[in-house]
Amino acid sequence: MAAAGAHGMKLQTYTADTMTLNYDGPGFVVSEPQSLWKGERLYDLYQRAHTPWEWHSAIFKRCKSHGMVCFSTPFDETAVDLLEGVRSPLLQDLVL
Repeated sequence: MAAAGAHGMKLQTYTADTMTLNYDGPGFVVSEPQSLWKGERLYDLYQRAHTPWEWHSAIFKRCKSHGMVCFSTPFDETAVDLLEGVRSPLLQDLVL
């Protein structure tokens, strides 16, 4: 990414458990007929799409080693704790 000219990388920090319920009832399964995910449970989609928390530290370090800033949107208090641990910059620190 840095070699292509990127200056930063943004993640989203969450787990399926902090985003939705592990449930397959109405409202928790994609029902739109044209959706690529029709019939999929939201919990399973979030489980597949999240960035594993154990990867965060390495990602932040790698970005820094390439002169890039890495930051993330936390979705709950546990995600805030994780991001503080990897020294994620605060939004106000990113505004130029």
